[in-house]
Amino acid sequence: MLQNRKKTEEQLIQAQKIEAAALLANGIAHDFNNLLTPILGFSGLVESKLGANHPLYPYVEHIHSSAEKAKELIKRLLSFSRKDTTEFKPLYLDDLLKDFLEFIHPILRKDIKIITDLNVGTIQIFADKNLIEQVIMNLVTNAKDAMPEGGILKISTSLIEIDETFVNTHGYGKPGRYVLLSISDTGHGMDEEVKQRIFEPFFTTKGDKGTGLGLSVVYNIVQQHNGYINVYSELQKGTTFEIYFPVFEILQENSNARGGI
Repeated sequence: MLQNRKKTEEQLIQAQKIEAAALLANGIAHDFNNLLTPILGFSGLVESKLGANHPLYPYVEHIHSSAEKAKELIKRLLSFSRKDTTEFKPLYLDDLLKDFLEFIHPILRKDIKIITDLNVGTIQIFADKNLIEQVIMNLVTNAKDAMPEGGILKISTSLIEIDETFVNTHGYGKPGRYVLLSISDTGHGMDEEVKQRIFEPFFTTKGDKGTGLGLSVVYNIVQQHNGYINVYSELQKGTTFEIYFPVFEILQENSNARGGI
């Protein structure tokens, strides 16, 4: 009982951090967007006027590409708080994964082997397609970065039943049927200290190469879908993210439940 209470308190603190970051990110992102608009516009204009053979062209091109990267970062910042543009509807997760994997295959390095085990073909979840794709993309990117020498990326789905025993053991959840999405890698893994912080906004172990937003966005999206997320990791053995999405039929109950990590 004490363990469950501690778990719930940790989840509340994490949710408060996400909410605070969302408010901050929203304000910053809109201000930066206003600043970037003329930079992108005028640098693009100068590029077209100079031409690719002009000696100053590479410098202007660098300005423009850097502004484009900043624009992408702003889009990720806005994903914390942009809830009014979501479109939730019943969807088949297996079908979404099959389509998405066709797109992701060329992006992954050849030394990464993808294994799929999809088992919920006729089961629907109530979700926003773009947000679910973002979750998958962020987790796949995370797995790729964790395997610089190559490895195995496994993506699987299954139908599970959460009961009171599960809730009491894990400290989160609501009894019912769930689609379990599991994404695992054979990368370098994480120690316990890192694992406890991975969903914090702006926390990263990638130095200048990371923004610290990818997993925070994942956490936020899973919450929007009334789902739960857990991570299992061991140094030099790999990491597994497990996400529980309520099966579409049980959403009619629309009652609150304790959240996962």
